[in-house]
This record gives sequence, C-alpha cells and structure tokens, in this order.
Amino acid sequence: MLCFLNRAQCYLKSQEWRRAKKDADLALGIDPESLKARFRRGLACVALEQWEGAREDLSKVVAAEPSNASAARGLKKARAACRAREMRDRETFKGAFLASSGGGGGGD
Repeated sequence: MLCFLNRAQCYLKSQEWRRAKKDADLALGIDPESLKARFRRGLACVALEQWEGAREDLSKVVAAEPSNASAARGLKKARAACRAREMRDRETFKGAFLASSGGGGGGD
C-alpha cells in the first residue's frame, strides 16, 4: 500500500492527476480507511474537476483532520463547484420543463 501512496504523491507533484487517482484507488482497495489515500485521491479529483469524488474524499479527511488546511481548501473548492453545477442543472431542467409544458400555461 505504501508504494501506491508514495507513487500517488509523486504523480500529484508531477501533475499526472489520473495516475495519482488510480494509485490512490489501489491503496484504498487495500485499506479503505486510509486518510492519506483519500486525501491524495481527493486532490487528484479536484485537479480533474471530478467534484463529487473530491467532495466525498476530502469531507472524510477534514472530518478526521480538521487542521488539514490543504484538504479544507480542496473541499471548499469542490463544494463551491458542486453548488454551481446544481444551480446550472436547476436552471437547465427548469427551462426544459417549462418548454415541454408549453410555458407553464394552465390548460389541460
């Protein structure tokens, strides 16, 4: 597991986000409770703009390590991106619903 964690860190340093995420996944396959693996996968997810994954992993890290400033920054960014996407989705679906219902008029 340590090899995967160390290599994930190297991949993060060299901005090879997908590889970092893959190695963190492998480490979590060995130890699903590893905060270090969750932290590294969360950072990779932030870089890959995989906001849900980042939010899930970094939430667990921050809950266990409230003083981890890097995890807190990543979590804040992921939460903001998730909220922005939810707002865009609401507007998109609202517009699609109004269009399919004829503009919201009241006729049956």
